[in-house]
Amino acid sequence: MKFKPFLALEASAGSGKTFALSVRFVTLILQGAKINEILALTFTKKASNEMKKRIIDTFLNLEKESKKGECKELCELLGCEENELILLRDKKKQEFLRQELKISTFDSFFSRILRAFALNLGLSSDFDTSEEKLDIRAVFLKLLNRQELKDLAYYKVSLEDNHDFFEELENFYENAYFKECVRIPNPSKASINQAYDDLRVYCLSLDHVKGYKYLCTHFKDEVLQLSQFAKSDLLNLTGAPKYLQELEDSDVKFSQKRKAFIKALDAYAKELEEYKIANLMNLLSHFSKAKDIIQKDKNTLSFSDISRRVLDLIRSDFKDMIYFRLDGYISHLLIDEFQDTSVVQYQILRPLIAELVSGEGVKKNRTFFYVGDKKQSIYRFRKGKKELFDLLQTEFKQIQKDQLTINYRSKQI
Repeated sequence: MKFKPFLALEASAGSGKTFALSVRFVTLILQGAKINEILALTFTKKASNEMKKRIIDTFLNLEKESKKGECKELCELLGCEENELILLRDKKKQEFLRQELKISTFDSFFSRILRAFALNLGLSSDFDTSEEKLDIRAVFLKLLNRQELKDLAYYKVSLEDNHDFFEELENFYENAYFKECVRIPNPSKASINQAYDDLRVYCLSLDHVKGYKYLCTHFKDEVLQLSQFAKSDLLNLTGAPKYLQELEDSDVKFSQKRKAFIKALDAYAKELEEYKIANLMNLLSHFSKAKDIIQKDKNTLSFSDISRRVLDLIRSDFKDMIYFRLDGYISHLLIDEFQDTSVVQYQILRPLIAELVSGEGVKKNRTFFYVGDKKQSIYRFRKGKKELFDLLQTEFKQIQKDQLTINYRSKQI
């Protein structure tokens, strides 16, 4: 088995994700990688501790019977015999025992980045972290003017009864990047009214089908009450679809006017959607400001806030400085349970991944590895997007893909 520097490993439950990751980590050390330049990321402290324990146990106990599977895999990856592997391990043992393994949670890794640049965001570098989200409702509401309060009321009413609007706003905030928004005017219905009036005048001249009069008095109002506008539904909006279809098939002039009405309707629908999105983004902007106020007042950030703040840094003028620092001490990146990576986490890590797989940057001969199960999302509550697993391979063709089929679950530490 040849060592692949850029590898996506798809592994189902029980097939040995931890086994594969620990073997990969040990392989890098035995290949000569500097231990302090290898970073492994996972989602929880428990998983981080288990990973560290597994790597240490694998490295120090290769000659034991319980590590036959790992030993065989390492020999294949390094192209050596078992006795050569043990000798190579022994040469690296003192360095291994002296160094601290860089195995971290995403939250801890992002916290370190943010603390290094906290002053650039007006934060104290000694901020506290909390799993709990701070209640910002009172501050948020005070930031809204009368029209924005109306917008807020509209969105609250539009949600299902069992959904909390502020929770939905928090979820949207965590998974969307937005800039300061400019309010746009409510879309005009003038084009729809004009197209409808043309259609109505023509229909009133045709009194031989009763459905036409129904069309003239009800069609426009029914259309404008819809929350979504679909061309395929237009013939079903009135009580006389049969007559409309007959007229569509036989009368060219009616067909032209009807198409003009539908075109105006589509344009209005798009403008209305943009208007609603702009209003929502405006609320999100105030939501972000309210968070800033509370966080600075309490000097506390939740882990989701930390990720957002790091993303803000990366999208600012400090991006190059941040990645220059990371590029200087990370030559090898390993990510566990990649299917649970969130969009924000992906956006933060993507430039670093791009540097690693491109071979550019401060150092050469670098590697990137991630493992996960697309069919399983363990930490979905962290807004993980399993689609990112495949997206990364699409964006970076250098990344090869393997599937793990051998089950090492029985090989306990």
